[in-house]
Amino acid sequence: TDEISDGQSIIGYYVITEIAQDPIAVTDDLYYVKTSRNNGTNFDYSCIGDFKVGEALANRLYWGYAESRVEEFAEPDNILNVVSMDTPKAEYSLKRTVYLRGAYGTVDAKDLRVSSVEIGGRENFLTGAIRIMFIATSSNGDTVTTFYNHRSPKAFDGALFDNLSGDGREVITVDIYIYFDGRDEGAHNNADLLSAQTVNVHFSVDDHGYN
Repeated sequence: TDEISDGQSIIGYYVITEIAQDPIAVTDDLYYVKTSRNNGTNFDYSCIGDFKVGEALANRLYWGYAESRVEEFAEPDNILNVVSMDTPKAEYSLKRTVYLRGAYGTVDAKDLRVSSVEIGGRENFLTGAIRIMFIATSSNGDTVTTFYNHRSPKAFDGALFDNLSGDGREVITVDIYIYFDGRDEGAHNNADLLSAQTVNVHFSVDDHGYN
């Protein structure tokens, strides 16, 4: 695309053959996501990658970005550029990983959850655009994904797993991705300076009877 300019015909560059939407790849080929703009009068096609037959296409997260050429206007009809699937690339988020387990000699725990998220630092126009994705994976491979939206923190459901085996028998891996959501209204205004934010995450389980 660096060889063409806005408005130039792409005939001869790409051939897009639309097929029925399938939950899995039906051919070994490049696949595209189709998005509409201008109330459905125009469509854009963004490549999401090269898939093999049988690979899952549905029920996955597609991470992307769109660029604006005008300050303080999001230009929502600009084309979406897909950069990764399932998890954001390192340059688009801050990733931290924690490991949770019961101490040796403990009994099983109930209702493992993210009990609170604390966002500190100076409030600015981007504070409300902070998002956190939690991907928790148990020792047996079960996975739970939940999102924290700082625009509506009270709506956050931090539930992870109903049970956590005690006595060090199970380890829960939690990948934490912190990023700014470009769709948030706060990301469309640059009338202030960027400032550092701090993020504190607390995990908890239900109290045992002997506590």
